[in-house]
Amino acid sequence: MNKKEKFLSFSTDFGFVQKGMQQTLELTTAESPEETGVFNTYKNTLEYLSLFPMLKGFYNIKNFTSYVILGSRVDYRIMT
Repeated sequence: MNKKEKFLSFSTDFGFVQKGMQQTLELTTAESPEETGVFNTYKNTLEYLSLFPMLKGFYNIKNFTSYVILGSRVDYRIMT
């Protein structure tokens, strides 16, 4: 039996991405270069809205299946 199957779909994922870092550093002075006991915390973050459109497909003939996935990613930075 020669069975052929074709399948094509389009899907879109929408997401929120937050990237960044936080670092705590001890302050030093010329008079006390070793330690002062005073710490500053620095926080840096970037926030994005993401859109992932994808076109997926496969073609099946007997015992052989081929897959194709095409897509891109679009990010929009949110200014906070």
